[in-house]
Amino acid sequence: MTNREIAVVIWSTLFLVWGIYLSRRNGIFKSLADVLKSFFGILKLPISQWILITNAIIVVIMFGCLRDKIELSYWYIKDYFLIFLFAIFPTVLLLKEYSIIEIVKDKWRDLFGLLSVFLFITNTYTFSLYLELVLVFLLVILSLFSAIAEVKEEFTLIGKIFRFLLSALGLILLFGALNSFIRHIGDVGTLNFWLSYGLELLIFVINIPILYIVEKMVVIEKMVVHSDYQNTLLTFVRYYFHYYVRKIKFRKRLSKNTPLKVQVEKYIFGYPKITIYVEGENLKEEDVLSLIAEMIINGHKITRPSRKIDKFPVYIEIVDKNNETLALCTEDFLSRNSRFYNPFMNKKTKEIYPSVLMLAKRKENI
Repeated sequence: MTNREIAVVIWSTLFLVWGIYLSRRNGIFKSLADVLKSFFGILKLPISQWILITNAIIVVIMFGCLRDKIELSYWYIKDYFLIFLFAIFPTVLLLKEYSIIEIVKDKWRDLFGLLSVFLFITNTYTFSLYLELVLVFLLVILSLFSAIAEVKEEFTLIGKIFRFLLSALGLILLFGALNSFIRHIGDVGTLNFWLSYGLELLIFVINIPILYIVEKMVVIEKMVVHSDYQNTLLTFVRYYFHYYVRKIKFRKRLSKNTPLKVQVEKYIFGYPKITIYVEGENLKEEDVLSLIAEMIINGHKITRPSRKIDKFPVYIEIVDKNNETLALCTEDFLSRNSRFYNPFMNKKTKEIYPSVLMLAKRKENI
């Protein structure tokens, strides 16, 4: 643990105690307690549980297997926790828009850029504890006032002074660290040096399979929440089992690749409703199921979705040239209370396949 980290812990503890004292004095302690309660509520979510449990197992296995073979400090557990908290956990938010491969590529460039090298040296080679206590305090104060000056126009000039002082302080930290690094250049030949430098990338690589599964969980989270099942890890597994079994069954209904005119619109909980437009008015049940199968199996190739969530339609609707709905396929994993779309009001329908309704009159006219 470096002197700067110790200084951060000391100041954080002092500010935390001060904050608790002020909150109790001003009657806002309950609000802070509610914030903490919300935070622990997030940790109870299935995605959080998956990440926490798997990473805890990884730490235990790594230290259990490597502790006797190479000299590993228990402070690496602290580093693992910090990287997990400030790098791995926030990555979950990015997975809604980006793939894990894209994120890892960006992380690879960030970790091996010149800026990251200087950051590593600055954070590793620090000053004495007393000097670090002063520097950390100044960094916090200058950063705080610089942020305020950016918001308040009347503090623009003062803000420039604070930013200059902040930059000067950064240079002091950098040159001090470089001087210490040169005096301890022999550290480059040690395992601890390279393990400390590459630890964040190593943790990211280890977490690629974990985050890949999280990527699959994120896009169906609302589907699981609004199902008839409890919001647990088992329900995510249950959904994907249901999802792939349905694909296998509908694959048998595919006849041939037919060009389709489709429209995708954002619908319930952000999931799409896909409308297939057909020229004919009278379709056979086999034709309806074939069209639906085409969308379920090859829909991503036809619609070319811009969002990951668009690969999971809650409704697939078949509409004729008169803009009348002929058939509707509904995502049956959703609870009935969450299915709001019904184009067959006061019309006679027939379930031709599980969760696929078709106008009864269309069959009668064939």
